[in-house]
Amino acid sequence: MKAANPSLKAGLIGAKVAVEADKSLEASPLIDFAARNEFDFTIKDVAEGRDLSTIKGLSWRNKDGVIVHNAERPVVENMDLLPFVTPVYKRDLKIENYFIGYLKHPYISFYTGRGCKSRCTFCLWPQTVGGHRYRTRSVGHVIEEIRWAKAAFPQVREFFFDDDTFTDDAPRAEAIAIELGKLGVMWSCNAKANVPRSTLKVMRDKRLAAVARRL
Repeated sequence: MKAANPSLKAGLIGAKVAVEADKSLEASPLIDFAARNEFDFTIKDVAEGRDLSTIKGLSWRNKDGVIVHNAERPVVENMDLLPFVTPVYKRDLKIENYFIGYLKHPYISFYTGRGCKSRCTFCLWPQTVGGHRYRTRSVGHVIEEIRWAKAAFPQVREFFFDDDTFTDDAPRAEAIAIELGKLGVMWSCNAKANVPRSTLKVMRDKRLAAVARRL
């Protein structure tokens, strides 16, 4: 592609380059940049054509071929700044083509927060991109997206919250469950085995209420 378009910029994102940007750039002189750690707004700056030297959280190759590591970019604290992902699903995906054995089909999966306080050795994202502090979208922001997605995807039978551990913030999980019960949607989430019984009861009761509303 670069032979056809010498001005093309090639960059990498993801868990691997988030923690090993230097090794990733050293792998090939054709790689111009790598976005470290939480890369949403780093890549937005690149896409807007900003000078690579000014973009926080970016590692890049200058005109002399020298790899430069810019200053770190702070993690996103106000998660409501992130746009909904479901309109992108609507635009680009046929959701019926995607299957997970433990979810009703068709389903929609997305995140309501990032990070996890646990340090499970088998888990990738908290160790690389998300960090060990659970940062979340507000309850209203989550419900607004579910409401939008419910109207946009009437065929969806289940919504799945793919946060590393949705129940780390038990009061928030309960508040979301209560609002989802009012909407009448089927939903599920990741959880640990240490969720308080009182929280499980709220989540179960509101899920049953959602089922009743669907019927």
